[in-house]
Amino acid sequence: MVHDLRVKAVARAPRRSAVRQAARGASGDDGSDSSYCPPADIDSEEEWEDSASSASSHASQPKQGRTESLGHPRTPRVADEEELESFRVRTNNKVSARNKKIKESRSTKPLVPEKWVFYGKTFVCTHAGKYNARGQGKRKRQQSRALECEAQINACVEVVDNDAEVPEFVVRFTTWRLYHDHGLSEHTFRQYPRNRNALESEVLATVDTLRKAGASKKRIQQYIHENSVCTPTNQDVRNLVRRLKKREHTASTSAKRLKQWVQEFSEESGNVAGIFVDSVQNKNIATCITLQTAHMRQLFDFFPEVLMIDATHGTNSSKYKVFSIMAHDAFGKGQFVQHAVVQNERLPTLLTALEEFKRNNPAWTRIRCILIDKDFTEISVLKMTFPDAVLLLCQFHVIKYLREEIASAAYGFNAW
Repeated sequence: MVHDLRVKAVARAPRRSAVRQAARGASGDDGSDSSYCPPADIDSEEEWEDSASSASSHASQPKQGRTESLGHPRTPRVADEEELESFRVRTNNKVSARNKKIKESRSTKPLVPEKWVFYGKTFVCTHAGKYNARGQGKRKRQQSRALECEAQINACVEVVDNDAEVPEFVVRFTTWRLYHDHGLSEHTFRQYPRNRNALESEVLATVDTLRKAGASKKRIQQYIHENSVCTPTNQDVRNLVRRLKKREHTASTSAKRLKQWVQEFSEESGNVAGIFVDSVQNKNIATCITLQTAHMRQLFDFFPEVLMIDATHGTNSSKYKVFSIMAHDAFGKGQFVQHAVVQNERLPTLLTALEEFKRNNPAWTRIRCILIDKDFTEISVLKMTFPDAVLLLCQFHVIKYLREEIASAAYGFNAW
């Protein structure tokens, strides 16, 4: 169990001189008695690592994006003033650095086990530090987290008995200043980012569902206010939505994300997918991506006699085309049996998509008729791939093509 590191008493905004004098008295520097007892020792590395995990999770982030992790528990209701304090880890020293210094100095002191991870830590109030203005002073800042609060706790790993055969290590608190020089209130405590964004797992799951369904950030914020005690700001909601999106795309590049998605898609029973890459000007470019679900393969196995093929242009900013293959079912409707996202409509690219279709569908030998538009490249590729099938041109596309050709300036026709 992690020991409580919270301050046990609070002074309401005393003078600077009084703060320093009280801090020295609390730490025992002047030999006077104090009503404060030093925090209990921590005697395990697990407690030492966990003691500051919640306090340091938002210390290094900028103010606007300083929000906590997605799944921390709901903040309990505050009962006493001693529960209104918030500490963070300002600095920490790694065990590896400490052991390196011991070895270099050729000291006889025992080395700290690496499993402790940290040798020393400094806990400061969340209002510690001085605000440094970065503007030109034209508009003064009204509020700031930094209030120069001097409340601080220092701790480090020490050996209990140097003469012991097996050294025993504990965490000792070396210095502590236990007074805050600012007021403590429940309103301020609730407005800390780690508290106003402490969503329960059920609420967070619903927020993720709303985001995927296209709900606006205003609606998401309204749902959080109605179903939890948290009061996130508009920026908090934007940060939350961004983190939820980022959690879906763990890969660093679009190529890695595509590979990860295809692997996950292919893991489902019956699904098949492939990525085909060509080298263009010393760059690897995905020229063809084929996708076929188990239901698509089953449909083609039931109705393999007639195929309809068409390409959709302008699907994304990269100008990729969707080369789709459809089967003609018993109700006279077209059903998709394969999608191929192609970078171009050249013969090698289309041939790759069709060969992949044949490899994953043994029923291709029963194809009798293929209906296509007027694309001449498709005609030559289909004749090579399915030599026994009859090729038919789509009437709609042929008439449209003829009208476009006649209306062109090359023939010299006019409205008269």
